[in-house]
Amino acid sequence: MKIMAVLFRTFAVYIKLNLMGNNLVDAHRGGSSNAWVWTATSIVFVGAVFFGLDSCGGYGWHKEAFRVSAAVTAILAVVVPSPLLRTIVRKAMFLAALVIGFHFVEAAFAPFYPGPPESMSDYGTLFLQSLEFGPCR
Repeated sequence: MKIMAVLFRTFAVYIKLNLMGNNLVDAHRGGSSNAWVWTATSIVFVGAVFFGLDSCGGYGWHKEAFRVSAAVTAILAVVVPSPLLRTIVRKAMFLAALVIGFHFVEAAFAPFYPGPPESMSDYGTLFLQSLEFGPCR
């Protein structure tokens, strides 16, 4: 077994394992350079869950505060150098994923406002309505 582990490590060092363009052997995981990427992703996800569950309620400043914080962190994630977002294409895809992901997560949680759906088919119908018309259908 030890021989297999040594061979695997040796193989991994010589063969670059690429996932999303990052060399997993040499990548510095958890570095502060990726902090803005993860912060922007977290803010957008939490905001989508909040606005999905509280679709038609809340105060007006909640949405404004979310828009400002999401925009600032997304811009910082793109501007600050990061091993995850090295090319302009990845930066564009990241911004597109934030916007599209926000709408999908918001639509996934919107059927639970004001109460849970009665069945999975009801959930599916409400999910599609939320995607098409917004969470406050």
